[in-house]
Amino acid sequence: MKKENRNVVSYSVSTPIELSAAGAAGLEGWWEQVLYQYWIRVKGMLLRLVDDPDQAEDLTLEVFLKLYRQVQQDPSIENLPGWIYRVAMHMGLNALRTNQRRSRYERTAGVEQMETRAASNPAQVVEFHERQSQVRKVLVEMKSQSASLLFLRSAGFSYAELSQTLQIPVGSVGTLLNRAEKDFEKRYSKQFGEEDGYA
Repeated sequence: MKKENRNVVSYSVSTPIELSAAGAAGLEGWWEQVLYQYWIRVKGMLLRLVDDPDQAEDLTLEVFLKLYRQVQQDPSIENLPGWIYRVAMHMGLNALRTNQRRSRYERTAGVEQMETRAASNPAQVVEFHERQSQVRKVLVEMKSQSASLLFLRSAGFSYAELSQTLQIPVGSVGTLLNRAEKDFEKRYSKQFGEEDGYA
């Protein structure tokens, strides 16, 4: 009869987890590795999306809390990076939609506040923030998959990473990305005029 050595177990953050073989000590090591490998990129991605460092931090915590709970229920996540980025994108887009609704309510109620930031050219800062707001508004109105494709690609994701994250065939990424770009351009031009551009 072969004895199983339960002290020597290593987790790979890209393969399913075998909790029964490692126990709590192994899970803790795996968890630290996951946080180390993905925390900064997820937080950066969410910060670009919601443009609020505190909210990005909160959303990042929520993503990893959701992962922790998922691992407790079903430890066999086949595509861990894809799972993490997909959940982060959904949470980020939902937060963006919530922020826009709240902003509309505040403007209607007359409670809108001006945020002041030090800058060498205040007009450029205002224009930059206006452009970001316009892009976010268009992204929120698009289909989730299209908005996710555009945002993740702008965050530097490769076609392979987009395929993994959004669970679409790698051969379809280019076509879907092209359609998403055209949809974005059409919506942006319709709402804000073609002369403004978006780049």
